[in-house]
Amino acid sequence: MNANRATSAHRIVLCSMLGEQESWLNQNLAVFGGVSCERGDSPTLVPRLLMRQPTLVIIDFSGEVTTTSALVGSVEEAETGVLNNAVALAHSLKEADAHLLMVGIGRMDSPAGVMAAWRAGVHGFIDMMGEAQDAVDIVHLALSRSTNNKPTPVKKGDVLALLSARPGVGASTLAAHFADKCQHRLRDKTTDLTHRHVCVLDLGSPTGDGQLYLGANGQFDFVEAVRNLHRLDATLINTAWAHSASGVAIVSAPVIATDLDMLSLNDVLALIERLRLYFDVVVIDLGGLVNFKLMNAVAGMANKVWVVTDQSVGALVSLAGVLKKLDESLLNEHKVQLIVNRYDERYGMSAVQIGERFQLPLLRSLPERALKLMTSANRGKLLHELLPSDIYAQAIDGLMDDYFGQSVGRKRVSWLAKFSPRKS
Repeated sequence: MNANRATSAHRIVLCSMLGEQESWLNQNLAVFGGVSCERGDSPTLVPRLLMRQPTLVIIDFSGEVTTTSALVGSVEEAETGVLNNAVALAHSLKEADAHLLMVGIGRMDSPAGVMAAWRAGVHGFIDMMGEAQDAVDIVHLALSRSTNNKPTPVKKGDVLALLSARPGVGASTLAAHFADKCQHRLRDKTTDLTHRHVCVLDLGSPTGDGQLYLGANGQFDFVEAVRNLHRLDATLINTAWAHSASGVAIVSAPVIATDLDMLSLNDVLALIERLRLYFDVVVIDLGGLVNFKLMNAVAGMANKVWVVTDQSVGALVSLAGVLKKLDESLLNEHKVQLIVNRYDERYGMSAVQIGERFQLPLLRSLPERALKLMTSANRGKLLHELLPSDIYAQAIDGLMDDYFGQSVGRKRVSWLAKFSPRKS
């Protein structure tokens, strides 16, 4: 440890009702002059803390309860109450002094405590089960106002925005399958198995379909991600975001979809731009979204925009309405392409005719596989996980070839050409 990095001049105050945390910190943070401890509830604790003018406040998010707290109700209720009080304390301190540095302390094997700390907006998290040097480094990073785990922006990832004519035409299904296959393809090209290659912003309607299809569970939603932009780093992504089995990171729209309307567009775009530092591909599902300001803003910064429709009259009428809402500049940039989903020549208007009718370049058509897709989804799997050779899976492979550039020596054959009868 460099002696210049730490000094006893720092006033570090711990907020905890437990003596164990105080002893542990004084033993391991001696290089900073140790810590002092304040106890009490938020209304009385906040004024006392501010009077002491601490350099750093460490808040206990272990969720451990005192004997007195445990007598009030069940242990589980008491632990929840302790964590809620810790979050309330952090919020009160932030309101009183927006520049006050705060770090959480607890145990990484307690997900509720870790999540509560991130929701509270702390600048780092000390794991009492970790190494002492890790705690020293976290405190030093907080004191120096450095951003933990900020990557070197050597190359920014691509942003792919998926729009749809209306809800229910398959944009979320496409986003989930494409993201998972991208993750596998990119992961196979590197030896770094910890790298997060693909993330999905699941903002379409109905809410949460993308997360459901990818088999990922998480409570951290997109609104929270935007509001916690200042804390976005690899640790937050790995601990708070939901992840699929293949490693795709995903965050969904809030349950109350109208909460999206309350977000600043600048903050949304700043989050997406920041995510490009951490992921090779950022897939944004905007299917069925009626917030056209958000749709245009996100599509405007995307590298590619795919508009998904099917051949039904309702979808085609809705497609016309969506295209009228799109900024003309997007269409003039020629980055907007059409995908006709659930395609069957027997339905009437061909994919080529649809593209010509709406003056959109046709990227690809995806086959009608409603039965197979529903069956796999009901089993908690993506279609290519159960049937790798299915024509829908092959069509997604074709989309990846389009996206990344056709593989050398790989002949491009569409699923339609492969399964259509040959003409003599």
